[in-house]
Amino acid sequence: MHHFTTEVKEKLSYGKRLAIWLGLYVAVSAAMIVYGLMQRDAKAIEFMVCLIVIMGLAAFIYVLHSRYYITGIEGKNNEIVIKYKDRTKEVEIKGERNDFSIRYIHVSGKWSVDMLEVRYKGKRIIKQYDIGGWDKKLMKEVSDKVHGLA
Repeated sequence: MHHFTTEVKEKLSYGKRLAIWLGLYVAVSAAMIVYGLMQRDAKAIEFMVCLIVIMGLAAFIYVLHSRYYITGIEGKNNEIVIKYKDRTKEVEIKGERNDFSIRYIHVSGKWSVDMLEVRYKGKRIIKQYDIGGWDKKLMKEVSDKVHGLA
């Protein structure tokens, strides 16, 4: 009989994570605008606008990545239960082991990204990034435990 339980607490709520990123974005954007206006140079202003747009895209991507947060995964024999938050709403999914695909993914390039991808009946439902209590080691561990149930 195989059994495992993994619980991961949020260090910051979705609202707090969002507020920190957006606050940082607004503060840095305001500083760039002031600096660009002080330069009174069209090239400097264009450069600042481009940086603000790029930062806006980065903030948007972060907000998308932090939408879901897995708070628990439990496996018993041939059943898996996943508890997660979609923003602030708590969701629970139960199913047979064969209905789930849970795998650790590492993407490397200029920046490396670690994630735990959860698919249910072939459809991706969660990408858990390395935020809060989640890190590369825990993602690998959970992925290995789930595969050990098979």
